[in-house]
Amino acid sequence: MGLGGDKFKHLIAGFIIILVAVIWLQPKRALLVSIAIAAGKEAYDGPSSGNADVLDFFASLMGIALGIVVTIILQMIWSVITGRRENVRREGFGVKKH
Repeated sequence: MGLGGDKFKHLIAGFIIILVAVIWLQPKRALLVSIAIAAGKEAYDGPSSGNADVLDFFASLMGIALGIVVTIILQMIWSVITGRRENVRREGFGVKKH
């Protein structure tokens, strides 16, 4: 068991879904929508083809997590470039400032 072709596709799909969702939605809603899409896809696969796989769902979740990490890193880089560090927390997944 590895990150074979199908699991890799699920990882990439989760990654793309969260990146697209975070453009239009607040981060928490984007996360919930992304998880719902991943779960819904597997729920749809079950009755229609019998190919529902919990590991596919977890691969999608890994892609979503990777997308969140990339989003945080990009927000941090952008805040350094623009000098507006307060926007990292207010507008995205960023870490809370103390």
